[in-house]
Amino acid sequence: MRNFYIVNKKFRKILIMLLIILILLQKNVYSLTIDDKFLNRVFDKINALDPDLKNDAFNLLESYFLSPQTLENLKTDLPGILSLVIGSDYEKKLSQEGITLQDINKEIDNLKNWTREDRMKLLEFAKEGDKEGIKNLYEKYEDINTSSGSSSGMGGGSTLPSNIPQQIKITFNDITNHWAKTYIEEMASRGIIKGIKEGIFAPNKNVTRAEFTAMLVRLLNLEQKEINFDFADVKKGQWYYDVIKIAFSNDLVKGKGNIFEPNAFITREEMVVLITRAASLKNKSTFINSIEENNLLTKFQDNKEISSWARTEIAVALKLGLVKGKGDNIFSPKSNATRAEAATMIYNLYNYLNKN
Repeated sequence: MRNFYIVNKKFRKILIMLLIILILLQKNVYSLTIDDKFLNRVFDKINALDPDLKNDAFNLLESYFLSPQTLENLKTDLPGILSLVIGSDYEKKLSQEGITLQDINKEIDNLKNWTREDRMKLLEFAKEGDKEGIKNLYEKYEDINTSSGSSSGMGGGSTLPSNIPQQIKITFNDITNHWAKTYIEEMASRGIIKGIKEGIFAPNKNVTRAEFTAMLVRLLNLEQKEINFDFADVKKGQWYYDVIKIAFSNDLVKGKGNIFEPNAFITREEMVVLITRAASLKNKSTFINSIEENNLLTKFQDNKEISSWARTEIAVALKLGLVKGKGDNIFSPKSNATRAEAATMIYNLYNYLNKN
């Protein structure tokens, strides 16, 4: 993300104006007073902006809209931005527009409940002056933003935090009575995991290294960094090329020499290592010493089967509550993970990264 404070003051003013316009839109929609006259005034202001600055401002706002975490960054940055742009008395000046800092933070929190796709649509509709598109989007989330949902979550139950509402529900025909139904539906509804074809998830099918990497890239909203990338078995034109390149450039995945083995089934220990690494990328990991590591792992009868390179990461995942054994004190590190297990672990990671 661009450093906000290196751009010029006029640019910052435009960004703040766009943000305030979006907040006014939400306040009007939720109070059911939105009308075309109001929207016309909004778009008149947007269209009066310098085209290049307007485009840059929307692009920067888009970078804040990428994920719940980047929206939280926006909340953190906001007081300093408002003070710099509007002045130290920004709260008084905002109140003249019928807005408080709490209003802005509340509506930013509401946007966290939207899918990333819909947040991007909102900015695009605002840029294009699409009144119906904007109204439909806000009305789509009106009920979600005034209520919260809950559900329950490898083989165990973590609880979905009450401040993370349900998205538009997606389900599959082959998970009706499956133990991982809740986790699969929740992550599919958030666009993080996908079925293998229309209406089919195949929960008991093994998941490949490329497929699990794609789930993590979507969950973490990773962007590609410039880096040398040359796996002999990952070529342009393959569906997983960009996914693996993005993950590799962010130090999320590593190859096996000059190969990646994208179509090989991922083992449970490999999957847990990636989950722990993902938490670390978001600065949400934890320190663990050798004694604690040993205590966490020796409760599993098959702990000696865990590879030396995976032991610390698996212990960290256990400590963070991201993973559990398979029952009867078995971890089964070398077994191939199923798509249901992958969905459950992604679910646990998502909840962990988004809890307060």
